[in-house]
Amino acid sequence: AHREWCALVESGGNFDFERYLWATCVIRTRGHASSLGGMGHALVPVLDLTNHRSVGASAHVEVTSDAVNLVADSGLSPGDEVTINYAPDADYLDVFERYGFFDTSAVLHTAEVRVAPPDLLPPELRAAPDAAAGDSEDSPGARGSTDADGIALSSKSCASTEGSTDAARRLAVAVQAELGCDTMLDAWWVPDHRVDTCPLLAAVRSGFATLAELNDTPLLRPIRREREARAHMARLLRAHLSQYSTTLGVDEELLQQLCCGGAQMALEEEAALRLTAFEKRLLTEAAAWLEEADEQSEQLARVGGR
Repeated sequence: AHREWCALVESGGNFDFERYLWATCVIRTRGHASSLGGMGHALVPVLDLTNHRSVGASAHVEVTSDAVNLVADSGLSPGDEVTINYAPDADYLDVFERYGFFDTSAVLHTAEVRVAPPDLLPPELRAAPDAAAGDSEDSPGARGSTDADGIALSSKSCASTEGSTDAARRLAVAVQAELGCDTMLDAWWVPDHRVDTCPLLAAVRSGFATLAELNDTPLLRPIRREREARAHMARLLRAHLSQYSTTLGVDEELLQQLCCGGAQMALEEEAALRLTAFEKRLLTEAAAWLEEADEQSEQLARVGGR
């Protein structure tokens, strides 16, 4: 957005960045795309007054070649607020990234965690760098191999019967990546509830699971080595959190000062602070839950007959 604003100013635009950002957000949230190619978005009178609701929206918009219609989803009475859902497939983070505001009506919250494919596995299953580099084309997997997703497999794991365990492991990770990972960025989505069934934990479990457990896809319940799997995922979350330049405590203190008028900050900086604080809080709570769930996970594993 800043680059776009700079280009407009250079071409003669006479407005500051905050005004440009406000106008951009208005168009993105209140404008509606035309079904005619190249027409872009338009602000439609009355429709531009409808607010977003993730749950319980009272209407939706239908765009045709010659009209934009506001259609009620249920009976409305005088005085009822007319609301629409800007993006039914979006969660809290998606709405912010697409439209530039924090969705107070969101019920699903996720944060992204970047995990390189080899890091999904426990250390004993990762090939040594020099071993992986030393493999020849004539002897693939002689000292170690790397699967299509970049997961390095040790010679010990490659020695499993006909590679069935490794194949099952790769399949388990691929299935979960389809459900909860942007594979272009190695970014996994961690939710604020039911962490025990999220795709990242299921992918991590694949490195600790037996062949029988791997065949019991999609690894959404505890395994025999559940304690180790949860501890490993907690370490991944802690490693991601350590890459931030400030701690959650520092961010929350600054946000409190902003609320009380004790500090000032540019609009885009405040939004970035609120976003990173949200991510840190969610991931910190998820890591704490994983670290505190050891005893519970063992009990669940015994109940599950693992």
